[in-house]
Amino acid sequence: ATNERESYGANAGVSSVLGANFRYSLSPEYFREKGAFFTVIDESSTTLSMENVYVHTTLSWYSRKSGQSLVATLSNGISNLSYSKGPTFINRTNLAWNYNGFNLNASYQNGGFYLSESAYNYLYDNQSSIERWTMASGYHRMMFNNNLQGNAQIIYQADRFFGNTWSYNLQSNLNVSNFLE
Repeated sequence: ATNERESYGANAGVSSVLGANFRYSLSPEYFREKGAFFTVIDESSTTLSMENVYVHTTLSWYSRKSGQSLVATLSNGISNLSYSKGPTFINRTNLAWNYNGFNLNASYQNGGFYLSESAYNYLYDNQSSIERWTMASGYHRMMFNNNLQGNAQIIYQADRFFGNTWSYNLQSNLNVSNFLE
């Protein structure tokens, strides 16, 4: 058996510049998803669905003088899951700061925005709620006349269902085409 999935969504929004350094956007969104999930453990198939209505808001600030930027993204609304007792509040909040190749990011999510993440919790632990914190920092640098790119990241995630995880990433890309000419 295979998993089947269908989804529908619609959104429309407005955005504007506020002064020289500020921007905002506001976008209401409707999202509906249905899926048949096959569980290997008991070899059964279950059809689940969700319907979400939420408002997605982004506020950003950029300083041309210092090169810093700050972005806050908020998504708040209601989710109706076929296997829950009624509509539930969903929230996803993200805050990011960038300066001279360095970035910090913190996010919080309460509730499922996609059926796959909500269904996994429900099918394997009979739990429909999702709560997770993610904190990340990274550094990006171009060197040697932009021929060498370096990236370093560290990410921590605290998830009520999956537990706590750390991930690290070091990456470099060398552009050899300039050396071959």
